[in-house]
Amino acid sequence: MTDPKANRDTVDQDEVDRFLDWLEDTGATNMFGAGPFLERAFGLSEKDARDKLLRWIKTYAERKAKEAQAERDRLALAEWRQFALEEGQ
Repeated sequence: MTDPKANRDTVDQDEVDRFLDWLEDTGATNMFGAGPFLERAFGLSEKDARDKLLRWIKTYAERKAKEAQAERDRLALAEWRQFALEEGQ
């Protein structure tokens, strides 16, 4: 069995965030109860899993806003490209 203390500093928060986003999308659990999923998936202690989960919760709105802006930018670029193609004909 792995030592949870050895993992707490090596587990990347971005990776945890992606995992928790995926877990949320699956609907497998209420996200306030996601700690045990982190413990099993990343070999974290209960405290470290709770700390990672709290950081995910605290940064949720900011991350989702950035994702939404990136999607709007992607769509605007696609529209601009389509306009440029039509103008070039």
